[in-house]
Amino acid sequence: MLRTTAGELDRLLSADHVVGTRLEMEDRVMIPIVEYGFGLGAGEGKGPSGSGGGGSGGGGGISPVALVVMERGVKGVEGMQIFTLRKEGHLAQALRIFSEKLAPQVIDALKEMAAAEGSRKKEKEGKGET
Repeated sequence: MLRTTAGELDRLLSADHVVGTRLEMEDRVMIPIVEYGFGLGAGEGKGPSGSGGGGSGGGGGISPVALVVMERGVKGVEGMQIFTLRKEGHLAQALRIFSEKLAPQVIDALKEMAAAEGSRKKEKEGKGET
């Protein structure tokens, strides 16, 4: 059974399953990109009376993450677009906005702290302190 499972996993874990079959249209080629995951588990045990039992299970899922669209007749990156199909969660959106607004201020504050520390060290060196 384990050999069969390993063989199936080997067959499933292929780039062909992450990069989907291309869809041909008149002036475009679209390629879906997906992610998938799975889990397996097994166990057994014995109770106080000596009787035992065991079991196993598994599950998996697949979800689309992006769509690559290539324009026919347009060479290079100019003819390619990638559309994400994932929604940005509220926390991720808040963190992105927060970091965009505060990053310059944080960087400036760190530069000021480094400059102040550097001038304190120079001042101590000038006085002969270490």
